[in-house]
Amino acid sequence: MDSQLAMLARAFLNRVGPHISYKLGLVIGALVILGSAISFAAPDLRLSLERSVMTPAGLYAIAALRIAIGLVFVLAAPASRAPRTLRVLGLVVIIAGLTTPGFGVARARAVLNRLASAGPLLMRLDAVVGMAIGGFLVYVFRTPTRRPT
Repeated sequence: MDSQLAMLARAFLNRVGPHISYKLGLVIGALVILGSAISFAAPDLRLSLERSVMTPAGLYAIAALRIAIGLVFVLAAPASRAPRTLRVLGLVVIIAGLTTPGFGVARARAVLNRLASAGPLLMRLDAVVGMAIGGFLVYVFRTPTRRPT
């Protein structure tokens, strides 16, 4: 019974999983662009949001979110325009999620204070990189348009 259930679940994930992950990846890319644009326009808002999340529970939530996003990338990679790149990016995000709790609140606050002391130019540069990554994700997850023949 368990093996039949496992086979059924595996068949469902193989059939539906990439399509759901594909749409989630597109949403993640759009949210990365939006968040980066807000960070570019209002770096102080980003700093206050990041400072409010720098708690042990906040770091665990960030870790869980990173792992979930990495899994979406890995699962959606076969249906994307750049499967190898997306798998590597997904694995990097999963590894970042697994190491986040070990980073510690004190070290995270120190990094955040260093970023704040560098000024808004560095934060805006970081936001531009984030918008480029978000644009790449939208491109990779977007369904290819068919040219008329």
